Order: sequence, then C-alpha cells, then structure tokens
Amino acid sequence: MAFAARNATMEDLDGLLALYRDLNPGDPRLSPDVAEARLSAMLAMPGGVFIGDIDGLLVSTATLFVLPNMTRGGRPYGLVENVVSLSTHRGHGYGKAVVKAVIDAGREADCYKVMLMTGRPDPAVHAFYRACGLTASSRASRSGSEHALPERQRLQPMQEEIPEPIPPIRRLGRWTRTGQARATSPPSRRSKSPRSNS
Repeated sequence: MAFAARNATMEDLDGLLALYRDLNPGDPRLSPDVAEARLSAMLAMPGGVFIGDIDGLLVSTATLFVLPNMTRGGRPYGLVENVVSLSTHRGHGYGKAVVKAVIDAGREADCYKVMLMTGRPDPAVHAFYRACGLTASSRASRSGSEHALPERQRLQPMQEEIPEPIPPIRRLGRWTRTGQARATSPPSRRSKSPRSNS
C-alpha cells in the first residue's frame, strides 16, 4: 500500500464526500451539481484541499484557505477547515501527514500564521494536534480552541505541554505552534435586577 499526501482534484469528489460523511453522518447530502460547484470553487481559491490517498482510497483530508491581510506587512494568513481521517484508518499518521502538508503549503504561501479552530473537547482531538507539533496559544476563544502556526521565523519544536485533563469546551484556549496553554473562563453573566417603576 502506497500512501501519498497530495492536492485534491475534481476526480476526488466522491472520496471527499465519503470522508465528510464519516465525520458528520447527520449532515444533509449535497446534490451532485452542488457538490461539484463547491469543490470547484474550493480548488480555485488560494490554499487548497489536501488529501491522504492509499492506492486511490482517500483516508484523510484538510482544507487550507489563504486569506489576504493588511497587517503583518501584508502577509496572508491561513485558515484550516475540515480536518478528517477515515474512522477505519485513524491512528496510522495519515491525518498528521495531511496537516503537515497544509502547514507546508501555508509556509510556501508566506502565511504569517496558519490556524484552525475546534469546538471539540475530546482529549484525543487535542492529542492529535499535539502530535502535529502544536501547542496551546496564550490567547483564548469563547467558542472553542484555536491551533495556529505563527510567523516562520518563530517556528520551533513544541516547547510546552498542555495541562491534562483538557478543560471543558467553554474553557479551551487557542492553539499555536509556539505558544503555551492558557484556559480562560467565559465572562460571568450578571443577573439583572428588575427595574422599579416608581
């Protein structure tokens, strides 16, 4: 069996749809015309759809969107979406290979950072990102966890481990290649006292 991480093409549409169904079986199914139009648009955008292929069987994927930017000297940034490994092929490094291909593509596109966010509190998900060399960022997001690859000159091996256990979803920190974990609580909700009509 030969594994390759590569850019997707229109010929990979059926395999990508199978991967996405494996991730979210309850999602509505796209009509063939809509699926073709969406993939065509994604392939035309800067970045790309990356896949892990074993002799024609798609076993992993991730999508990189390279977005224009007016800060950081006009360098773009990358947003990663739809990181999926086929459930029957997890634990073999196929997902990690695709994430690393995405990070490399972000470097080639001169992105000052490549980031992804997850709202999943599953410790296995966070262990996967650690295995990709990512650590938790010092910035926090209320909606989930962000994993980011910061500026090229700051790339270095993971420096700090994320404290276990992984905090619940409302306390997840953002993730970065060189940052450190920091969980933050959502802002407290103050109860409003009823206004007097007098």
